[in-house]
Amino acid sequence: MVNFVNKGILGTTSQFKLMFEEIITRGRDPKATEEEKLMGRARSEELSRITSAFILRRTASINANYLPDKLEMVVFCKPTEIQQAIYEAVIGSSEVQNELKSGAAATSLGSITALKKLCNDPELIFKMWQEEESYKAMLQPIIK
Repeated sequence: MVNFVNKGILGTTSQFKLMFEEIITRGRDPKATEEEKLMGRARSEELSRITSAFILRRTASINANYLPDKLEMVVFCKPTEIQQAIYEAVIGSSEVQNELKSGAAATSLGSITALKKLCNDPELIFKMWQEEESYKAMLQPIIK
């Protein structure tokens, strides 16, 4: 989105990852050193400073004046057989088990994203399966 609004301000994708994403993510890891946390906060503040010039942020209190009351409904939908099988394969995989044992939130985000996609539509997980090697191994026994 930033690149669309102000092309190149944050560099190329690889430059952005190197200068901001990796450092900020590392600084937010529970196992980060004080130096990594400090550097992560500094880069996060720098990123906010750069983008604040052209991104308008509205707080919830401002939006509340213009929006109707929020209505939330939680509905449980029983997973299909294929969703259940894929869920068990992903949760039981060595990759996910290692992520759970490590306790590092940043490394678990990919698995959480995969499970969210699975809950929405198994077709989304099949697309990941086709694109990423780690998912091929997890889902190979299920896919015929």
